[in-house]
Amino acid sequence: MDSTIIYRFFLVLFFFTSSQVNAIEFQGNFTQGHFILGKTDPKAQIKVNKKDVKVSEDGFFVFGIDRDRKFDLTFTKTLNGKKSIITKKVLKREYNIQRIDGLAESKVTPPGIGL
Repeated sequence: MDSTIIYRFFLVLFFFTSSQVNAIEFQGNFTQGHFILGKTDPKAQIKVNKKDVKVSEDGFFVFGIDRDRKFDLTFTKTLNGKKSIITKKVLKREYNIQRIDGLAESKVTPPGIGL
């Protein structure tokens, strides 16, 4: 490999890792029951559907999507008094539900002691 290509690669890599994030970046699938990792400016305040989410010193935040979520997610980012709103569609997940018919009631219902 030519040394100028390597030099340019590391220059671009340095630029992207050291620059501040002006938007919100997400890692994960917006599907029912999934875990999402987000990155934004460390000084920003993030709300997921009007609920505050803690942002780390590095700008990371996390949240989970309910397994029965039916509506889209709305993200509100507040930075330096400016609000920006992002809406993400949550995809429905198909669960593999298994049923066992004909099992004795004593195997299905726990005993009343300790409930």
